[in-house]
Amino acid sequence: MQIITQKMIIFLMLPFTLLSCGGGGGGSNGSNTGSTEQKQFVLDVMRDYYLYYDQLPSTVDINAYDSAEAMLAALTIPSDRFSYIADQAAQSNFFEEGTYQGLGFFQQAVTNTVIYVFDDSAAGRSDIQRGDIIVSSSRVGNTITLDINRQGARIVRVLDVGLVRMNTVLTTDIQNHNGVDIGYLALSSFIEPTKNELATTFTTFAQADIDELVLDLRYNGGGRVTTAQELASYIVGINGIDSDVARLEWNDKHTRQNQAFDFLSLTNSLNLNRLYVLTLPGTCSASELVINAMAGINVDVITIGDTTCGKPVGSVGFNFADKTLNPITFDVVNELGNGEYFDGIDPICLATDDTSHPFADPMETMYAAALYHISNSTCETPATRSALSANRQTTLYNPDPMANLR
Repeated sequence: MQIITQKMIIFLMLPFTLLSCGGGGGGSNGSNTGSTEQKQFVLDVMRDYYLYYDQLPSTVDINAYDSAEAMLAALTIPSDRFSYIADQAAQSNFFEEGTYQGLGFFQQAVTNTVIYVFDDSAAGRSDIQRGDIIVSSSRVGNTITLDINRQGARIVRVLDVGLVRMNTVLTTDIQNHNGVDIGYLALSSFIEPTKNELATTFTTFAQADIDELVLDLRYNGGGRVTTAQELASYIVGINGIDSDVARLEWNDKHTRQNQAFDFLSLTNSLNLNRLYVLTLPGTCSASELVINAMAGINVDVITIGDTTCGKPVGSVGFNFADKTLNPITFDVVNELGNGEYFDGIDPICLATDDTSHPFADPMETMYAAALYHISNSTCETPATRSALSANRQTTLYNPDPMANLR
């Protein structure tokens, strides 16, 4: 009998391949996952640990599939958009070290507009900016030539694919708006290096004794539960004492692995009882956990933007060969036992993504909507279902176009 070992690092994130692969990176690398042993491993894990194991077919012919990835796609239930297989080394580098091979920018799916850039990357060093529109690109080997529209002017940038070091804190700022000191934090993901970035950020916020916090998670697809736990703890401070940020509930074969993540006592926490969160469909998983955690302890959460992705579930990684299988293995609920937000978390105030302004600019549409609510205690544009449906079509985004971490 094959022994199944799991890598007990708990993830709440959009599929790693969706976050880290895009047009131009195509294909997979690493070892072939078509061997009988590897496919059997995946099947064994799914029958044992998969949250929905009881909905799997009673018999599976592993020889009917060319690869473990193809078999996994056939096994997952229709509502499961999140189970996946990734390159083991690349996934570890991404979550543990905050690095990957690519160009270092993300862009909107429809308009090809750059939404953010990592500082220590080819894109960052070449002055690619939020709001740039990628008109076209060409590739020779690992060298990429980009034709860019920047506010009506055409520029060309030549970049080499290389190591990207992610600064997940994209922007921080403190502004006084109508006599209120407001902290702003834009965060791209919850990985291990994020913890040090958060410590620095909240030291600054605490020293400034801010009155309100606008947490910009519009592009944050999630990550580690423990990193989300720290963020939530920094925000609420003493308001979270003796309460849980989240509880993870496994299938009935593994209830002994059910786990609670409590609010931590951290230096420089803010003790806030209200939080503004900027959200889009890219706001997913661990980001939604933070929002749900606030609701679980009656912190007033004002969500602004668009409906989140809807991922109240998570996974642990199971290593085989040079790959990692990441099946959905648990539900996520808050202190009150509430979860199940598969349709996403709707905003209270509607606002569209505005790449024509930098993060933390008071003229940027989503941040401006938060400032309006802080000053007026009401939405400038309340969210309605029809407006949300129309807005959602323009807010999908693509990852770094040259990364390939599958």
